[in-house]
Amino acid sequence: MNRGASPLLLMAVLGACWPPAGCGGVDLEDIRGEPGYLDTDLGKVAVVTGDFDRIEELLSSLEVPFSLYDGFVAGPPADAVLFTRYAEPIPPVEQLLGDPNELGLFDTLFLNCGIRGTGVVDPDTLERPTTLLDDPVYADNLRTFVENGGALFVTDRSYVLLEAAFPELIDFQGDDGVPGNALAGAPGTTSAIVEDDALRQAIGTSTVEVTFENTSWAMASSAQGVWLRADVFRIVADSDLTIAPDTPILVHQGAGFGNITFTSFHNLPKVDQAWTELQVRMLDAMGGE
Repeated sequence: MNRGASPLLLMAVLGACWPPAGCGGVDLEDIRGEPGYLDTDLGKVAVVTGDFDRIEELLSSLEVPFSLYDGFVAGPPADAVLFTRYAEPIPPVEQLLGDPNELGLFDTLFLNCGIRGTGVVDPDTLERPTTLLDDPVYADNLRTFVENGGALFVTDRSYVLLEAAFPELIDFQGDDGVPGNALAGAPGTTSAIVEDDALRQAIGTSTVEVTFENTSWAMASSAQGVWLRADVFRIVADSDLTIAPDTPILVHQGAGFGNITFTSFHNLPKVDQAWTELQVRMLDAMGGE
């Protein structure tokens, strides 16, 4: 692991030249200073695919190189931008998270929403396997990865892996002992308050619109290092809704020599200049730019 001097060099949520080796994309050194590209060097990046989010598309649009690991349950939609790449042989998530040496080859790790073995329903069997939660080696390896200087970025339903590795960092809704108990967010669009001074200065606004397309997204209750918070609707008994004020929806914290970032929202690229600016500048700010 070759983390730079800044402990915030975080993860930059984005990057992606596809082929893990021999990638013919543009080097970070060649694109620095170009409009719309990250100024943060994420080091060696790994991305675990998931059924409900595709942060690799965002990374790809920013030309940040990464290696891909298969975490799909049902697989990607046929119209996914990187669909042909998913069809190629890629190593499984169990191989990456189960081997501290392989995990240690990377500086930044992205865990998409909807990874198998985290309680996501299998459409074929209707079961909810929790393989990655049942064996503590996976959580232990994630914790070691971060404490040794790695940057971990987790979205939505994969919060269960973050909670297993770092139960002390973020307090999620519901019973922490029940995987998936924090999945209580209702769909809708909200105006989120930018709490972090550097991020607010970078994007030039104190509020930003955030849309939750899906129901039952992961809700945090409280945390240190909240960068975005919003009043949102929480699903309670019998599908009734109640307002959950000041809910953290973007959290960034240091942990050991590394850091963790969690977003309740998904991170696909959007045809929306304001949101794109947020995505890019958020990561630049995280990298200390």
